[in-house]
Amino acid sequence: MNEIERYRFAERLLGMKDPLGALMMLEPLLQEHGDDRGLQELAARAYYHSAQLGSYEASALTL
Repeated sequence: MNEIERYRFAERLLGMKDPLGALMMLEPLLQEHGDDRGLQELAARAYYHSAQLGSYEASALTL
């Protein structure tokens, strides 16, 4: 799989609510092209969505 295919697949995974899969696809790209703004933004979105903030908020509201 070339770099463009890997990036696009990561986008699809994120769209299918699989941020950890997206991050796995992005890892080699981040190591080689970590200064690319689009790549950084996609990785940031994946990191944000993998944090499961909704579950945290639901738990915190019950305190």
